Amino acid sequence: MAEIILTPLLQVIFEKLANPVLQKFADYWELEERFKKLQRILPMAEAVIQDAETSSFVIGTESKLWKVLQKKKYLLVLDDIWNQDQEEWDKLRLLFSAGVDGSRVLVTTRCQKVAMLIDSSAAYHLKRLCEEDSWALFKKRAFFHQGEEENNQSLLAVGKEIVRKCDGVPLAAKVLGGLMSFKREERDWLHLQHSELWDIGVYRKGIFPAVILSYLHLPLHLKHCFAFCSILPKDYEVQREKLIHMWMAHGFILSDGGSRPLEDIGDEYFNELLWMSVFEKVNDCGGGSTRAYKMNKVFYSLARFITENELLVLEKRLGQRNFGQVRHASIVSYHGSSLVPEALHQAKHLRTLLVFSEGGIPSVPSHIFSSFVYLRTLNLSGCLVKLPESIGAISLLKYLDLSNSHFHELPSAISSLFSLEVLNLFACYNLKELPPMGQITGLSHLDISRCEALTEMPNGMKDLVHLQTLPIYIVPVNFWLMKRYNLLKKEHRRIVRKMPPSGSISDLKHLNLQGELKINCLERVLDVEEARAASLTNKKHLESLGLCWSPAGADRIMNPALQANAARFQERKPPVPRQKILNHQSPQHLIRAWLWKFWSASSHIKI
Repeated sequence: MAEIILTPLLQVIFEKLANPVLQKFADYWELEERFKKLQRILPMAEAVIQDAETSSFVIGTESKLWKVLQKKKYLLVLDDIWNQDQEEWDKLRLLFSAGVDGSRVLVTTRCQKVAMLIDSSAAYHLKRLCEEDSWALFKKRAFFHQGEEENNQSLLAVGKEIVRKCDGVPLAAKVLGGLMSFKREERDWLHLQHSELWDIGVYRKGIFPAVILSYLHLPLHLKHCFAFCSILPKDYEVQREKLIHMWMAHGFILSDGGSRPLEDIGDEYFNELLWMSVFEKVNDCGGGSTRAYKMNKVFYSLARFITENELLVLEKRLGQRNFGQVRHASIVSYHGSSLVPEALHQAKHLRTLLVFSEGGIPSVPSHIFSSFVYLRTLNLSGCLVKLPESIGAISLLKYLDLSNSHFHELPSAISSLFSLEVLNLFACYNLKELPPMGQITGLSHLDISRCEALTEMPNGMKDLVHLQTLPIYIVPVNFWLMKRYNLLKKEHRRIVRKMPPSGSISDLKHLNLQGELKINCLERVLDVEEARAASLTNKKHLESLGLCWSPAGADRIMNPALQANAARFQERKPPVPRQKILNHQSPQHLIRAWLWKFWSASSHIKI
């Protein structure tokens, strides 16, 4: 193998050296000295190849590479490394120890995980070019002669806008600058400014070969996740949890055969792509607890190119294409525009529909959902004043995002979405009530944060045994207990007799909640046994617990007949030592003793 590679290489080198033109420059280029260095390097290259042929680097002094490096001072460059096997790196470290002090190994890699395996403390992360340097590189390629740009002043402003598309990537600036080197008409420069990078042939030819290797090194499941990300609009900032939930809805996240939640495995997937620089962190949201990310522009262009037939991102114009092949679509809807273009209704097997509204849409035509019965993911965030009952036709739906909408109620058909796993109602300020959800037994995430008008939980909460995310829980009014404690007016007691048993805080017993939980309207808890039945001591995955009494309920808690109210919280023990307890709008003396007990067990208490 070594002879096959090195012999033709030497032949080419000698032929080049024999060239009379090169001989004229031999003294200037110090070819003789360079050739001597090459003679010293070739045995090392031959040793590496021969070691690879035998046993992937023989360990110890028997290795030929060891003998080449032994007692020598060397600089070894390992370029574009992908290997993430710790044992292989340990073998290499043993071989590198053959040299004398001062020897160095320089490793370049596109994967942060490789750098972490080698020595993350010594890693140097290459930064993007600043806009000024990108412009200088672009100008050098676009204008042959120094000062030529002065004769083409009209092109300079357009050129600087083109440079912004390069996003600080030197290769992109060189390729696009070279593309414009023979073009001096302003319309040609404007065309490039308004074109998408993945549609430019020279860009695909010059840039994609450099990044396609990163894509090819991804395992199959990450290839699916990477390609799906192209459905996001360009420069769109996405929360990692939302993206992971959408991956889950399409089955891109594979179980490891154990008990680990798919959310945790999806978090690893995201980190793998983050380490490959596919994503970039752009800011912190919600006090730093949730981060927003956007795709690297070069990788985004590659993803759009790879998925151009199956994914559609509609921002300005529809264009000509075969909509029957489209499986995933996102639409940027401007004020007054149609929610879904008629042509898209040809995509009968659409799996994903994401609508990003900039002006709000009063309602959704009822026939839309009957056209897309195979949807797994639907995002109508910020779009709606009213949602039609026809949404029940999407029986396979797993992910539904209705956050930041203005409707007052949800259609009862939501209760028939039996496959639903994620329902996001964040900041639906006008939402007053939720339909029954007991039949959506696979629901894992229900976000009702900032639903200020919501006064009660839906029926069937105790049946949502897979629920993990529930940031807000509103204690139901237990009319039966109110009757027992004579808290009902006489004319209401007969009505209560005919009412079925209502929900109670004990419904929390059945839920294995994680993350944050804030319990509102605690003044409605009237019985010690009812409080104990909530089993808050067993919520071991909670990170933050909020205890909230509304001002109107404070007098009820102060009722001497209900002094057991204080005892029920004093018996509550923290499930984990680092849990946060947040106490809002409550009579302080009722839980002061309990919080004092908790203080000794935790250093993270917020009051």
